Amino acid sequence: MSNVSIQLKSDFVDFYDSFFDQDGEIFERNLSNEPSRKDMYKILAKHKLIPAVTGKVKKFRKKLPWDAPVIVYSDIERHDGGEKLMMSFKEAFLNYENHEMATYIVNEGNVGLTYRYVRIGDAIFFFKLQGKTWNINEGFEVVESERVSEEDALQMKPFDTPIYSIDFVPAVDSKGKEWMFAVDLNFAPKLEKSGIESLATGEEIAELIRIWYKENR
Repeated sequence: MSNVSIQLKSDFVDFYDSFFDQDGEIFERNLSNEPSRKDMYKILAKHKLIPAVTGKVKKFRKKLPWDAPVIVYSDIERHDGGEKLMMSFKEAFLNYENHEMATYIVNEGNVGLTYRYVRIGDAIFFFKLQGKTWNINEGFEVVESERVSEEDALQMKPFDTPIYSIDFVPAVDSKGKEWMFAVDLNFAPKLEKSGIESLATGEEIAELIRIWYKENR
């Protein structure tokens, strides 16, 4: 046991919440504090991951073919980007040239396939998710899930937080090499019904967070 008291302050409910304490150091877990979509891609790059290519639509005029698929965001200052519209670059340039966009990661034959990396303290979890559409926020099925050892952790600059999740989309280049593009980052991931319940109990998750605070604060 960590012998550290941690109380939770959050703007949503999750399945492990009841295992925290009534007093002690505060663990803040708020959806309202998630980074904006614009800042998120910068953070991912800073931590040595490969984010999707982003920027204002008009800046890609001489860089992308007209038929390249892109995702246009209605509000880049929101974490989810607001309404996300997938279209050709030509349509985006003609109608949304001053909006922010990201290049769409094409995964031939496996639209909606996403890999999720979840870290809670020293515990690491991997999930293979199959989205119902290209937008995983519209629902997904957990295809595979596993808990792995520290030696299987992603090689990146560590985050100074007890819990986070990163979504990756695979793509294969013209030479047949597979790349994993980081497309989402959450510091307050919702764990209930994520598939993690079969790999860790609510009590253990709270304890992992206590241990992280003991070792890092």
